[in-house]
Amino acid sequence: MNEKSIDLLKILRFLLMQSKMIIAIVFIATASSVAYFFLAEKNYEISSLVQIQPEKSQFPQDMLMDFYLSNSESGGVNSFRSIYTSRSIMLDVIKTHNIHISSPDLSYMDKKIFVELDLFSNFYEELSITFNNSNFEIMDSGNIIVSAAYNTPFENTLISGLITKPENEKLFQKKINFTYKNPSIVYKGFINRFQISSSAPFGRNTDISGEVFKISFTTYDPIEGINVLNYTNESYLASGILAESEEATKAIEFLDSRISTIEKELKIEKEQLRQFQESTNSINVDLETQSLILSLAEVQKMINEVDIKINTASNSYTESNRIYLDLIDQRETLIKQKNNINNDIKKLPLAQQEYISLLRGVERTEEIFSNLVAKRLEFSIKEASTLGSIRIIDVGYVSGVLSPKSSLVLLSFMLSIIISGLVAILRGMYFLPITNPAELTEITDSIGILGVVPNFDEENSTEIDDDRLSHGIDSILLGIDKLYEDKNYDKKILSLTSATPKNGKSSLSRLCAQRLAELGNKTLLIDADFKRGDQHEAFDVKKISEKSFYKLSKDRLNKIKVSENLYLIPKITKLSNSFQLIYNDKYEEKIMELSKEFDYIVFDTAPILSVSDTSAILGLSNLNLFILRHNLTKSSEIHQSIKLFNQMGLNPDGFIYNDYKKPQGYYGYYGLYGNYEYQYYANKYLYDSYDYENNN
Repeated sequence: MNEKSIDLLKILRFLLMQSKMIIAIVFIATASSVAYFFLAEKNYEISSLVQIQPEKSQFPQDMLMDFYLSNSESGGVNSFRSIYTSRSIMLDVIKTHNIHISSPDLSYMDKKIFVELDLFSNFYEELSITFNNSNFEIMDSGNIIVSAAYNTPFENTLISGLITKPENEKLFQKKINFTYKNPSIVYKGFINRFQISSSAPFGRNTDISGEVFKISFTTYDPIEGINVLNYTNESYLASGILAESEEATKAIEFLDSRISTIEKELKIEKEQLRQFQESTNSINVDLETQSLILSLAEVQKMINEVDIKINTASNSYTESNRIYLDLIDQRETLIKQKNNINNDIKKLPLAQQEYISLLRGVERTEEIFSNLVAKRLEFSIKEASTLGSIRIIDVGYVSGVLSPKSSLVLLSFMLSIIISGLVAILRGMYFLPITNPAELTEITDSIGILGVVPNFDEENSTEIDDDRLSHGIDSILLGIDKLYEDKNYDKKILSLTSATPKNGKSSLSRLCAQRLAELGNKTLLIDADFKRGDQHEAFDVKKISEKSFYKLSKDRLNKIKVSENLYLIPKITKLSNSFQLIYNDKYEEKIMELSKEFDYIVFDTAPILSVSDTSAILGLSNLNLFILRHNLTKSSEIHQSIKLFNQMGLNPDGFIYNDYKKPQGYYGYYGLYGNYEYQYYANKYLYDSYDYENNN
């Protein structure tokens, strides 16, 4: 539970430390979305409703409905869409409304001046047009390809069509660029602007209202969208009416020819029956014969009904199902009855058999004739009422704005808060410099903080003339003495290093050495940064050579004395290889020799992540201090430096937090953390209310 609380506090600190960045990101993202919402071209959705009604129940289901509507949920929509967005309809819409002509200077209404404009191009052409009072000129790459009067058809080897005189006066005496694309190319993308959805598939909805399709069209110009959608609906309606009308007309023509043929056959059969009856007046059609005729007709009717039931059952049941088998048995029984009746008829006299045959032929032909007449009546009604199956419920209207929506502003605001918060957390975890000494305990709790040095002027600082600075240096020295007391070393050789340059390592090394000297300790400060060491500049002395370094002895120490009890070995110059110097046994022997003459030896080393020399110096020291700078050193650099220490079998003996000052980037500093350590360091080293004199 405690670890979780600490993690939440760290996240809160990361957010507070970067509050200005978060506010900036949120402001920019929100302002951009607001500007986009008001300035961007709006994409509208134009909608309409089209209804397809089923045929009346007394007539067979219309073949057109079978094509439009299917039993699957998506089948009806797909079939409808296939017809609605058919190539013929779409190309007609594109050409009629000049969808294939685009220009930033021409609105949808302005483009109506182009009537059936057609270029003999397979792809697209970039043209320009100039409107004069009485004529116009169309140019291709500066060359005039058409110059004609308004409302006059024109045609040449490149272009054809008709141009009406613009009503918009702003178009006159102005060169207007426009792009003409082949309608076949535009068609591929144009159909994607239509979206079609269905209320319910007709196959699963027996409501007499039929199926309703919602058709949506996307456009940046609502006037264009409404006109295009209404025109497309009318084109679709006209194509449906034409298809139904043509189908009904063809069916009627076929039925008329069949009726005429069957009618002639019926007359012939009736005449044959009449003549037979006249020539055989002696035939006695008794009750038994009449009964056989009626029974045969009835059995045949029953067989037909059972056949229908069997056909229906085969779609619902398997062949082994009891219901299906019962129907088969019924049919077989009826067939046997029919055969028995036919056998009885065959036993009759030949004259009666012939009479029955002629009578049955007349009855069959009359039945066929009646069915054909009824079917013709059905298609005649269909031909006269083709508007009944398709109708437009709602003409085109603006149903909404697709983009940009007002919700974009809220979404942008919320996402910017989330994203900026995540960026702040990631920066805090891996890239943000430390801003409070208490953070070191979160990085590692095995290394203590020896002291905190507040912000001071490091430029050539050789004196401690500030109370807070003095307090910080004294805290470091107390920590050093405590460490030496715990380790019980007879020689006090300490090194100060940092992860990267500009952490104040040289200044703190100098000030600590000076303070030790002021306390009566004979102290030697060694500038071991052979690349950028500048201690000689701070004390205004000259650099020394490697030869002079090795000549140092007890008798020659006065040559390196810079003040009372303080001695300095400045940077050794003219080294061919500083690494070889450090790893030489002679160098270690010289340091051990000098350590006998001093109470403290303080090494000012190079940054550990920058120079390999530092590793050797740390091995010579018995106390290694790691300097971190406020708002500069990153936690990742601290982790990497500790790994280098560990590779040498060492560990930093303590941290020195340098240049502590009020963080920049958020308000409230550490008061909101609820963490005693953060508030402790802030109260002690940052706020003016802390009175050092009263606490001594």
